[in-house]
Order: sequence, then C-alpha cells, then structure tokens
Amino acid sequence: RHQISAAMEKLYTYQDEMHNAKLKKLRVRALSREQMSGLNDRMSRITRKWPERKTIPNFSFDRGGSWLNTLLKMCFICVGLFSAARKEELLSMNKESYDDSLAAVPKVSGFSTKGNKGERVYTTWNTAPITKLALELAFDSMQAARKYWLDQLDDGYQNGLLTKEKYNAMQQDLESAFVSSSIPY
Repeated sequence: RHQISAAMEKLYTYQDEMHNAKLKKLRVRALSREQMSGLNDRMSRITRKWPERKTIPNFSFDRGGSWLNTLLKMCFICVGLFSAARKEELLSMNKESYDDSLAAVPKVSGFSTKGNKGERVYTTWNTAPITKLALELAFDSMQAARKYWLDQLDDGYQNGLLTKEKYNAMQQDLESAFVSSSIPY
C-alpha cells in the first residue's frame, strides 16, 4: 500500500515537471488537446518502463486515477458490507477508525447524522477484521493524492479563494480513507 502511494507520487511529480516544461517551451498558459495528447503519449511510453509497474501486481499509472478508483471502490464496499455504515458515514472513516482493543468484536467508528437533526455524532459499528485491512489499504495508497489535494487546498486558502470554514471542512474531508484519485494538471 505504501508502494502504491510512492509510485503515484513519483508519477505526479514527473508529469507535473514534464507538463510545466512543455508550457514553458511553448510559452503558453495551457496546452491544446493535441499537444496534451502528444505529451501524454510520450510520458506513457516512458512510465511504462518504470520498475513500479512490475513490482505491484496489475498496477497501472493513470493520473485520472482509474486503477486507484477501482481499488478505493473495493475497499469502500468491503468496509460498508462488514460495518453496515452508510455512504456519508463511510466517508468519515480513516485507518484510525478501526479498533479491536476493547472487546472481542472489532469496532469501526465514524460520524453519523441519522436521527440527529443533521448534527454529526461520533458513532461505532461492529465489524470484521478485514475492515482494518481495507481502511489501511485505502488510506495509505491515497497518501500521494491526499498530499496533492492538501497542497491545492493550502494554495487556495492562501490566495483568498476559500473561507476559513470551507478550508477547515475540506481539510477534514481529506482525512478520510476515501479521497478523489483523479489528479488534474
């Protein structure tokens, strides 16, 4: 799971450098569809040879996040099936949400708004041990994407594009195991 995040961080860094170099070379602010397609083809040919593609089974580099998105969906379904938590409750969970220290039955915790007039209440659900593995895999494999989104969030806040409340809410969303795997240029 850490290898996945490291490989994706390497990809994001490489692609950003190549994209910025192309913009600088052409002296433009944005690439046309044809230019972007050519750049993506060239980067794909190069990244296809990276050792990370061979060390992680069925791994595919994709800035759009299709491979990671499939992985996240599987983890999301696993946690949901073994906890009976709803979508918004699942989105509030991270790898620290799992606890098997107090009882024979493991628990997973998150925030629920059901029956609380929309107020968030910290709640626990009984679960199975596989939930821990799914939450860890989802959270750790998305560290590179989480780092990217946090940088974007910080830039937006520092440039006055976000209010303090919106910034805090979005920062809290990024603490979830399930963050967006699609990274734009």
